[in-house]
Amino acid sequence: MRKFIHILIVLLTWILPITVFGQANPVADTPMQASSVTNQGDAAVTESSETNAPSATQPLPVPVVQENTVAQCGDKQDNDNDGHVDCDDQDCRIFAICVSAAANSKPSPVATSATNPDAAADEDTSDELTVRPFSIGFVPGLSTDSAASGEVLNHFSLNLIGWQDHLHGAEFSILGAIRKGSVTGFQGSHLFNVVAGNMHGFQGAGLVNVAGGDTVGFQGAGLVNLSGASFRGIQASGLINVTKGTSTGMQGAG
Repeated sequence: MRKFIHILIVLLTWILPITVFGQANPVADTPMQASSVTNQGDAAVTESSETNAPSATQPLPVPVVQENTVAQCGDKQDNDNDGHVDCDDQDCRIFAICVSAAANSKPSPVATSATNPDAAADEDTSDELTVRPFSIGFVPGLSTDSAASGEVLNHFSLNLIGWQDHLHGAEFSILGAIRKGSVTGFQGSHLFNVVAGNMHGFQGAGLVNVAGGDTVGFQGAGLVNLSGASFRGIQASGLINVTKGTSTGMQGAG
């Protein structure tokens, strides 16, 4: 009997704690579940607010600024941020201030010839010319320049009939001279002087002087003086003077 009571006590010692703790655990879990629900609700609210808030990395819209008024086209600023300031911006080129500025920035050939004849005469001259200071010409194709490669620049020339490229100096011809390039200096012949490019200086011939480009200086001929472009200076001939471009100076014909 004692042994039975002892076994019963031992069983109750194991069973009662299990029963008590087994009933208490569900009660203790209830606040945790509620807390979990509450935390989930807070997370949902937080996520919603973060979704609606503007992103810190998202660029703000840039206001569109144009450069299309007279004031903006003269303030020396790139108002529309396109890399072009004032009259360099195509939106400003319709205004009078930009039209007049563009016209004044490019000097006319006549003005260039008048202010710097040497520079204008050399506009059509290559930077890689063969310089022959002295030249003798007999007939076209036969001269001391015939063996030179490329275009030749002379400073002094004596010819029967000259047929050379460029002259920067003086030239005397028995019959005439033909220059395929430009001339700056003096040409004198019994019959004719012909320059295909610009002529800046003095042309004197018994019959005809011809300059295909701009002419600055003096042309004197027994019959005809001809300038194929603009002329600034004096033309004197026995018959007629012709200028195809603008003319500034004096013309006299017999």
